[in-house]
Amino acid sequence: QQVETRSRILRQIQPGYWSQRAWILVDQQHQVDRYGSQLSQSLKQAQLLYSLGKIEQAIEAYTKTAEQATAEGKGDLAFELAFTSASLQMQAKQYKEAAEQFQSLSRKYSTAPRAADAGLLAAWCLGQLYTQSRTKSRRLAYTAALEEVQKQFPDSNSDYEAGWMLARLEEARLQYSKALVLYAEVPADHPRAADAHLGIARCYEQILQRLTSLGKPTSAWRQEAIDVLEKYLVNFRAESDPLILQSQADIALRLTRIYLNDTPPRYTKANQLLELIISTASRSITELKRNNEHAEASVAQTAKVIQRWNEIANQARRLEIITLAGQGNPTEARSLVESLENAGTNELLAVLNGVSQINLDLSAKTRYELGQLQLKSAEKLIGRRDELNPRQRQQLDLCLAEAYLATNQHIRALEHYQELLKQAPKDTALIKQVAQLLEHCGTKVCLREAAQKWRLLESAEKPGSIPWLDARLHIVETTFDSGDESEARKLLGVTMLLYPDLGNDELKLRFQELQQRIQK
Repeated sequence: QQVETRSRILRQIQPGYWSQRAWILVDQQHQVDRYGSQLSQSLKQAQLLYSLGKIEQAIEAYTKTAEQATAEGKGDLAFELAFTSASLQMQAKQYKEAAEQFQSLSRKYSTAPRAADAGLLAAWCLGQLYTQSRTKSRRLAYTAALEEVQKQFPDSNSDYEAGWMLARLEEARLQYSKALVLYAEVPADHPRAADAHLGIARCYEQILQRLTSLGKPTSAWRQEAIDVLEKYLVNFRAESDPLILQSQADIALRLTRIYLNDTPPRYTKANQLLELIISTASRSITELKRNNEHAEASVAQTAKVIQRWNEIANQARRLEIITLAGQGNPTEARSLVESLENAGTNELLAVLNGVSQINLDLSAKTRYELGQLQLKSAEKLIGRRDELNPRQRQQLDLCLAEAYLATNQHIRALEHYQELLKQAPKDTALIKQVAQLLEHCGTKVCLREAAQKWRLLESAEKPGSIPWLDARLHIVETTFDSGDESEARKLLGVTMLLYPDLGNDELKLRFQELQQRIQK
């Protein structure tokens, strides 16, 4: 004890090599007293290898030292050493080996303080393997590991973290109903609660869009979504945590779209929420800029948060324009667009892009009026196109393409989308839009070009998946309509033979209707 005290005093009054050396010797003696000389020496060697950057050798040394500790009956030490070894494997992206070691620890030492962490890290490593190669076996292994954590450590933070990870997996697999249930199980006081609430909002939006596309009733689902999301936003005005506030603004945007897609649209509620979103975004951006010099967060991180707030504000202004047009107030909508024109080119283009093509259930008249607004503003920028930077010119071209599409000028829209596609030939959204416009063109030349575009989309998807089958359906249709009827019949027959389930009920019906048309 006296040696330790004198060593600490030496570090304070005379920092340098010898005081540091004295402290190291004291620390080594502590290890010898705690673990014994042999274990202490093995641990010292493992630590040295790690400090020298010899990760592979350090992993092996920590593993051997853990085995030695197990043999001597020092279970707590064995766990910590093996945990360190697995952590180094994870750091080295040896996910398979790390997962095996973490999983072994969580099972063997289930009562250890960090056993749940080990189980969760095992699952995370298996998740990384699934991300590298999305095979069924890897997905099942990842899912099983997460479910094991939930079963082994019920009602713990790790249980709910595993549930959140499962929800993310199901959402990524487009299993929105399953994901919704899993997100809802995350408690309100859990660190992932805000993320889970936003996940619930995303899932409700996707479920409603899906039901609408299938022509099924949405009223019950819509009311449930509104009730749940309004509850999450009760403290939106008063929220002080900046991360939660931004998450709630995102939820509010999604709730606004749900309001606007109702029959009839809930314009009053949408307007109230949009005003709150825009004022919150403006206030948050001002505070971030003012506090940036004094904040602990890096400048880059602050810039990223500001960028996200700008995106949220732009989406809200876009919805505000749509709401005004939908309520039959084109003059007010025009005034709002003009205020954006005065604010600057970046603000104008950021808001206008997507106005007429937004994924809302708008009437043809409203969409046409929005297209006209978009077109008039974009045409003002054409005259000074040379003054715009490359990104602004690209945004202008996209704005024009969308506006021509909304105002039923399909040939001009096709020309602009094709030009955009030349600049970004791998952009699947652009490829799909060009393919659809070529189909609308309807000539045999256009249809042959459309088939080529659908083949590009098909090649980018997993065979048999819903996007792949959708692209294949279009290939068969355009091939048949362009005159190559025998090839179309052959493709359809092979597809229905290899994939009899045909993805889902909607696709199956479309395939059956196409089969009847082709076989006439």
